[in-house]
Amino acid sequence: MFGLFKSPSFRDRRLGDLVRSRGHWRGSLVLADGTGVPLALAGTRAEPDAQATAAAAALPAQLQAVDLPFTTEWFSVPPAAPLGQTPKLGTLHPSLVRAVQAAFRAVAG
Repeated sequence: MFGLFKSPSFRDRRLGDLVRSRGHWRGSLVLADGTGVPLALAGTRAEPDAQATAAAAALPAQLQAVDLPFTTEWFSVPPAAPLGQTPKLGTLHPSLVRAVQAAFRAVAG
């Protein structure tokens, strides 16, 4: 009787075990550096969507291609500081948006 309320599970050869919970298939995606990232995929009650699993399986390789070192070289205050004195991780001055978009397009291919 209690098996009736048990969440269904699905075994994917690339992503491992996925469990249906709160309307999504949930699991963990392991990146190239060994970091585990929570994963939620769309799909039917029987199995996750094939396109979603394929896209999730391709993510670690794509994320590795744009990995930047988080060092003081990137986030320290520049000597002249033309765009402000306080570097903030996660913020980008509006004048640099186009350069970052061009770099992302070049990496994405």
